[in-house]
Amino acid sequence: MHSPLPAPQTPPAPERPSVVRATPTPSIPAAPAASRRLPFPGWPLWLIFGLGIFPSLLALLVLGLAKDASIDVAARQAPLIDRTIVVTGTLDSIDTTSGMPNVTGYYTLEVPAEAEGGTPIELTARGGTNWGFPPSKDFPEQMSFLVERGADPTVVDSGRLGSLEPVTAASERGDRMDVVIAVAAWVISIILFWVCALGLPILAVVQTVRRRRARAERAVAAGGHRWTQPYPKRG
Repeated sequence: MHSPLPAPQTPPAPERPSVVRATPTPSIPAAPAASRRLPFPGWPLWLIFGLGIFPSLLALLVLGLAKDASIDVAARQAPLIDRTIVVTGTLDSIDTTSGMPNVTGYYTLEVPAEAEGGTPIELTARGGTNWGFPPSKDFPEQMSFLVERGADPTVVDSGRLGSLEPVTAASERGDRMDVVIAVAAWVISIILFWVCALGLPILAVVQTVRRRRARAERAVAAGGHRWTQPYPKRG
């Protein structure tokens, strides 16, 4: 008897390779890009403000005094139009003020009479004062004096020889123009002073804040760049 043949065996089906899906690595948001150059620092503006505040106040004071002086000159010259004459005075005497370190020079001058053929009027006027320790007694031999004509002549101004001119309508217009220029310069200087006095500190604070913020952004950008770099493989 023949033994039964074994039933044919079906070979096992090949196993399918398992697909391993990589888990996506969460991306880290990139830090904001920092500017290459930092904003202008604020400390130079503070330095300019500190060094310029006192000279600016002094300039305002000088311009204010010049404005007041020009207004005073124009006010004094206006009533003297075509009523003045320039007379040359000769040094007459020198007086020392008791207890004070100064000397004063007095000059004699002759004012021509207004009426033709009239008698000239002789005046004595102060020509200037020298201060010092001791005061100098050196006075010019002659000086120019601006005299208001009339029954009782009055000395209005004095100066070196040839430096004065009679008051006319043209010179009075020039004085008024000087007042306009002086007032305009004074007003413009006040506006510029307050613009700088208020604007420089504000600008310095703004620049300081911007510079610190830019530094912080640059530090964050540098730190984020290091964090996103891959770690070295082991083994």
